[in-house]
Order: sequence, then structure tokens, then C-alpha cells
Amino acid sequence: MYCKNPPKKLLLELKKLRKKNCIVTFHSLADLDALCAALTLQIELGKNCIVAAQDRVNSQCKRVIEPSLLKNVQKFSEVIEKNKSSKIILLDCNEKTLVPKMKKDRAQILIDHHAKTKDSIKGQIE
Repeated sequence: MYCKNPPKKLLLELKKLRKKNCIVTFHSLADLDALCAALTLQIELGKNCIVAAQDRVNSQCKRVIEPSLLKNVQKFSEVIEKNKSSKIILLDCNEKTLVPKMKKDRAQILIDHHAKTKDSIKGQIE
């Protein structure tokens, strides 16, 4: 759902995460809006923020995004094993079926513009 002014609680939580360990992930077969949002958030949060794909990015991302940036995108299943205490930020997705590597309702922060259903993932902060 579009929100002109993000909730203050969300902004405060993101500020707290600056320079702290966190994982930013998005839906399976990531498209440009998911990947670009993740890479931008990584820049804002700092080098301890890991961008991790559920599986892979789509062909459009591979054509448009600089290869050096794509090399920084890691595999979620590997990252989560090494960083179990890191906060997870889920972007551009609220459907459980589109984040197969993530355990149910594990996202602490959810940033999404899609309509919610009764089965949608719920972040602790949205």
C-alpha cells in the first residue's frame, strides 16, 4: 500500500539499524523495484547491511544493474545461517509463497506497497 509519509515508528527503527547487522531480502525472482529498493536501503544503513536474495534476480535486473552491485547480493539461506540474530527487513512482498527461504513471520520490518490479504506476512514494524 502506498504511503506518502512513512510511519514514524518505521523511520525510527530504520535509524536505529544504521551500522548494525541486518538482512534485507525481497520476493523470489526479484524484479527491479525489489532489488533497487534493497540496494538503496543497504547504502542508507551501511556496510553491516546484507542484501540477500531468496533465489535469484530476474533477467531485467541482470541487464540493467551494474554487475559489481549484483555480486554483493548474497543467498538468503546462507546468510541467515551465519546471521541468526540479525534483524530481517522484507521489501516489496507480503506473500509467504514468494519468500520460500524465510520462516513464517520472521520479518521484523516489512516495507511493501502491495495490497494485504488475511494470509499476508506481518512485520513487527510496517
